[in-house]
Amino acid sequence: HDEMELKSGKFLERYANPVVGKDGKYYGRIWTFRDITERKQAENTLRQANEFNRSILEKAPNPIIIQNSDTSIRYVNPAVEKLTGYNSAELIGFKAPYPYWPKETAQKQLHQLEEILAKGGNNILGEVSLRKKGGETFWVGVTTTNVTNKANWLEYFVSMWVDITELKKAEEALVRSEAWHRSVFETAMDGFLSTNMKGKIIEVNDAFCRMSGYSSAELLIMSV
Repeated sequence: HDEMELKSGKFLERYANPVVGKDGKYYGRIWTFRDITERKQAENTLRQANEFNRSILEKAPNPIIIQNSDTSIRYVNPAVEKLTGYNSAELIGFKAPYPYWPKETAQKQLHQLEEILAKGGNNILGEVSLRKKGGETFWVGVTTTNVTNKANWLEYFVSMWVDITELKKAEEALVRSEAWHRSVFETAMDGFLSTNMKGKIIEVNDAFCRMSGYSSAELLIMSV
């Protein structure tokens, strides 16, 4: 059988049945036609919707991963490939633990994944440290959404990442800077104190305490 489209826009499915006489000779065919217009329209609508959804996923700036209920990776968008260094062929079908999970945190992440599968709905994992194919560490904020069927069985879940690597680097630099300044403040030979806008002392170092003869507890309730 095959399908045919009419000028009217209708689609027909046709079946050919051979006509064979009692003498075994072939005399022709009987054609049966079935109107499948509604089915073809539904198929076209579904195809267009799938193409639209795929276009959105492909062009999304943030990494998106779709994983089956058995944790195997079903789809990764180009943003995942760009960030991790792994191409889709290397990731699709891969089950947890995933290659971008650092070995030292893989067990913890596997436990989190099991919780996600059990909970359902939307889950915010927060900040997660991962590793690129070349070994470089990067950070992402992760949100997952479970997708279930009519029987409420998990079909797949979607993981969405936001690359926060630069933010984490800035935070770490700030922590190091604050630690360095604190070290200078505490060990300086000169006396230092800081006040708020009203002149109340809010911080004082040991050198100033020695110079003034007051303890830090006494100074911190004073104003200048």
